[in-house]
Amino acid sequence: DHTAALRDGDWVCVRDLGHVDPQGRLRVAGRESRMLVTMAKKLFPEELETVLESHPAIARASVHGLPDAQRGAQVVAIVQFTAPTAGMAHPSLQEVQAWCRARLEAFKVPRRLWAHTEWAFTASGKTDHLALGRLLETAPHHPDNSPCLTTIL
Repeated sequence: DHTAALRDGDWVCVRDLGHVDPQGRLRVAGRESRMLVTMAKKLFPEELETVLESHPAIARASVHGLPDAQRGAQVVAIVQFTAPTAGMAHPSLQEVQAWCRARLEAFKVPRRLWAHTEWAFTASGKTDHLALGRLLETAPHHPDNSPCLTTIL
């Protein structure tokens, strides 16, 4: 039976990556299996997902990489918007990019954004990033060859 955990005596490695900051605190960057390489730099989707989910109009986010000959991986995000409030429309791709750019390095900003209402969860109630990633692989394509879930923004 396959597990992501590795056991070495009393130690267990769950393949999370991180570092110890100058104050001696352990900072978890993300899961090794989800790491993307874009523009020759490492991106942990969890960091971008946290920033996206801090936007008042975004309830959930799942970040993925699509193959890109120039970048290695093109950073894309699938989001589930919060219920719209009176007079407020969902943010545009450019508005979400500006939100991210103000909080992250430029290479971490998503190039594309998809909205999806049917969110996938694991048995433990966490976002099922694998299932959402499969949607990107199997989604129909528009004439401009960009994959689409429910909406392209």
